[in-house]
Amino acid sequence: MPEIEDLAVSRVREVIGYCDRLKAEISVNDKTPVIDGSVLIYKDASRRKGALIGPVAVQVKGSATTSKKSLKNTSVTRPVELADLHYFRNNGGGIYFYVLVDLKARKTRIYSATLNPFKIERLLQQVKQGQQTMSLPFLPFPDDPQQIERRLEFAWRAGKQDVGLGSSPNVFGESTAFTLYSAEGIDLSRPATPGAI
Repeated sequence: MPEIEDLAVSRVREVIGYCDRLKAEISVNDKTPVIDGSVLIYKDASRRKGALIGPVAVQVKGSATTSKKSLKNTSVTRPVELADLHYFRNNGGGIYFYVLVDLKARKTRIYSATLNPFKIERLLQQVKQGQQTMSLPFLPFPDDPQQIERRLEFAWRAGKQDVGLGSSPNVFGESTAFTLYSAEGIDLSRPATPGAI
């Protein structure tokens, strides 16, 4: 039987491999406790050391499925260990990939959750005593290289959040300007929920 984790990591590396400004450094059979590697983001396609923007930490999990319907889901829910969430919160966030693998049809579907520090902090405030995992929603990961690059760059920018500084409900009243980042672009003609990805 094929190794599901190997197939999952290979699929994530493959879609990132089509992106000019990204380089996946994700190991198969990685034994590090939380992350499986990172994706390096560059300013341009040269991928020179001087063009390096920075890394985004990634975790990759895979699961076998026999249901063709599950590969068409618009979202999936998966339990994530609280220890993983604490690590991501304290270390600049990252992207958690969940890959469904249909061994019979030889097809895969990548889902992801962008875990930025403030989003994780909000999630951890809901934890009950003795809880070890938390179910998180995972959305389909794009196939388009430009969308993938935007998603990873958003995760990198969001990783600069400092949860230790806290947040105040009065932050908008105290500020003269603020910057919004989005992996999907910002549509000012409709309401949006921050941290929805």
